[in-house]
Amino acid sequence: MTISYKALPSESLQVTGSKLTIDLNNLKSYNKLYLFNPCFEELDNFKLYKYFSIENLGYLLKNRKLFMDRIQSWEDSFENFFLKCNIEDNGKIFNAESQTQCLFGQSWTLKEETDALWRIYSPDKFGIRIKSNFNNLHKAIFVDDECIANVWMGKVVYYPMQKISSIIEGRIKGVPLFDVYQKIFPSTIFMKRIEFSHEEEFRVSFMVDSRFSITQCKRLAFNIDPDTFIEEYCLDPRLNESEFDTQKKRLLQMGANEDKIVQSQLYAFRPITFRI
Repeated sequence: MTISYKALPSESLQVTGSKLTIDLNNLKSYNKLYLFNPCFEELDNFKLYKYFSIENLGYLLKNRKLFMDRIQSWEDSFENFFLKCNIEDNGKIFNAESQTQCLFGQSWTLKEETDALWRIYSPDKFGIRIKSNFNNLHKAIFVDDECIANVWMGKVVYYPMQKISSIIEGRIKGVPLFDVYQKIFPSTIFMKRIEFSHEEEFRVSFMVDSRFSITQCKRLAFNIDPDTFIEEYCLDPRLNESEFDTQKKRLLQMGANEDKIVQSQLYAFRPITFRI
């Protein structure tokens, strides 16, 4: 094993690698192995957005780490749905639900902003949306060549659950059980019910080898340099001037770059002059 795990406070595991020979500037040579539903001409050129509470963002800035939670802890009970389902093979029933504890994930969005995203992820108006890009995220998570086998990234696709079931049935028909879990399962991580399509999610998943004892771990931690990883800190469009100044001051105290702090202009109405 080349990937290593080190216990950190707050029930986290630091993930590091000992070698990386893959050329991250030539991702197209590798993306068929671990990149799902690609729809971008230049992989290192598209932007990703993620919403944080001020407390969670402060923790990221202070520790200079990106945290990835166990998917099992997410509210949507349909997450990890494939591992929770039974597979019948030659009259025998197989179930891999025990593997759900090994799968960690992190969600971003391809949408720069929407009214719904601000209201869902910033209900108190004090949420912060950061902007990064695929290349930064890839470099943070892809710490070793071994990641080809246990890291998957990609755009989430949305279908009615009945269609998801139909797609999977077609893919696994006649496939050996080992290959079902090795080759078919990763793609199911990037399928979600149509009711969540407003998220336009981009997801990264990390499967920890089951030989490691991780039952006490709630999240994985990856080293980042916030100054280069974060391109922008965007504050809620509903903040008044005083609230914005207070929130900005808190960000500066946590180490954010002042030049990167902006406020969303989603509700910044400017009257238009119509001529007749």
